[in-house]
Parts: sequence; C-alpha cells; structure tokens
Amino acid sequence: MTACVFPGCSRWANTILLVFADWLSLWDLRSIKSWDLASVTIQLLVAISVFLICALVGPKAPDEGEIDLEDFFWRQRPYFYGALLATVILSLIANLDFLKTPNVALFVRQNLTVLPMLIPTVLALVSRTRWVQWAAGLCFLAITIGYTVEFRSTLS
Repeated sequence: MTACVFPGCSRWANTILLVFADWLSLWDLRSIKSWDLASVTIQLLVAISVFLICALVGPKAPDEGEIDLEDFFWRQRPYFYGALLATVILSLIANLDFLKTPNVALFVRQNLTVLPMLIPTVLALVSRTRWVQWAAGLCFLAITIGYTVEFRSTLS
C-alpha cells in the first residue's frame, strides 16, 4: 500500500508512539523505594493492555489473497478502541504510583496529560463516521506527541 487511505494508518502511528511514551513514563517511577503488590499489578495490567493494543493493530496474513485493510479497520475498531480506553483508564490508576515518588506533582502532571486522551478514544469508539475516526486518531496522536515532547524530552 503506497498511500494512507484509511483511518487505520493513524492507529499504527498511535500504537508505536503509545509504546514509546508508556516506556518513557516509567522512568519517573525509578525513585520508588518499595513496591507493593497493588502497584506491581496495575503496572503489569497497563503493560498487558498496551500489548493487546499492539496485537489488535495488525491483521494476520491470509493463506491466499490480499488483506483488505479497510475491512480489517472497521471490524477491529471497537476492540482496538476498547483496549485503548482500558489502557487510558488503567494509566490513570497506575499514575497513583507517582504519589510514592519524591516529586508528587508528577501525579497531577501525568493525569492532566492522560485525561484528554479519553475524549478522542471515546469518540472513536462510539462513532462509525470516517471523519470522526480520522480526527480522533490524529487528535490522540497529537496529544501523545505533545506529552512525549513536553514531559519526556529530557530524562533526569
């Protein structure tokens, strides 16, 4: 495929950037001295939900014939955005771990970035309109890029 002609293209970009941003967000948790089972469990659930998103974004190659990416997008859309919604909600809960770091303001900073991600995710989940799919995907991408550049451009 030479051109991005279906809304699934933004899902690929969002998935790759989501993995990168999620990995970078863990950096600030390095200062936690003692981890309890609840914290480890929620961080594991976030990782599993991100893995699920990665698994849902790409189709399996058929034994014969071509892959219809347009059809794949529309069939997978509710599962993909459902998993993304679960990841965003789990991330809000996982951000409670920032209250255990020396910089408690990270809790607010992280959630102020994650909360707006709910809007395009829910819109893409509930609407089957093509322009909404594009707008939601690009909006989520812009929020994630903004988060990565603004808060993760320097790791200290």
